[in-house]
Amino acid sequence: MRYIICSLFVFLVVSGSYSQEYLTENTFTLNGPASNSDFDDIEWLQGHWKGEAFGGEFEEIWLPPFGDTMMGAFKLVENGKTKFTELLRIIKKDGSLVIQLKHFDNEFAGWEEKSETVDFPFVKKEANKMYFDGMTFEKISNDHLTVYLAVKHKDGKMEEVKFEYFK
Repeated sequence: MRYIICSLFVFLVVSGSYSQEYLTENTFTLNGPASNSDFDDIEWLQGHWKGEAFGGEFEEIWLPPFGDTMMGAFKLVENGKTKFTELLRIIKKDGSLVIQLKHFDNEFAGWEEKSETVDFPFVKKEANKMYFDGMTFEKISNDHLTVYLAVKHKDGKMEEVKFEYFK
């Protein structure tokens, strides 16, 4: 019995499982060091994606990694008008990946302070999924992607928002 417990502990530490817990049904939160990851793990995210959300249509574009970042942009359009945009980048930090983003309103005024970003550190990967803290990317096919986002409301309740992306 003692051997089984020790083996389980070693497995959890080596796999990084001790550092994650569910935030919503399809997202995790990171409670410790991030697992190792690289741009090769998420190269399938590249491309021009479109879908519908929040009563409008969106598009998201991800460029191939160049230098030490992978750049992206998101735009939500409602009734023919841009509602808000996001500039995103994936960076390498401490042997792992972090998604950083900044929001902008329809006048391109930033929501976050000048030097602040909203960060989603990498948690873990599976064959067709990349889990970041509060955000999960699931590759359904080369032309279909599902993104799950954990959204915390002012009252403290957590909601999971599902986005279907298509090329």
